[in-house]
Amino acid sequence: MLSIAISFYEIYTAENKVSETGRQLAINGAGIAGGAAGGAMAGLMCGPGAPLCVVIGGFVGGALAAWEMGRIWR
Repeated sequence: MLSIAISFYEIYTAENKVSETGRQLAINGAGIAGGAAGGAMAGLMCGPGAPLCVVIGGFVGGALAAWEMGRIWR
């Protein structure tokens, strides 16, 4: 929810709203895909601790993917 609010703020304050909308869609999409991939990978590697590992892996994967997409897009 916080990322959506930040995205709306970034689009609202941008000079080129179309370009910023594309940038925000790419960042949020990468975060979702990275979270799914990170959670799946952590779940496969952890065995009995899978529930905790999936949560951590999903968070780390989503954060890293969104950060990297934002860094590349600029």
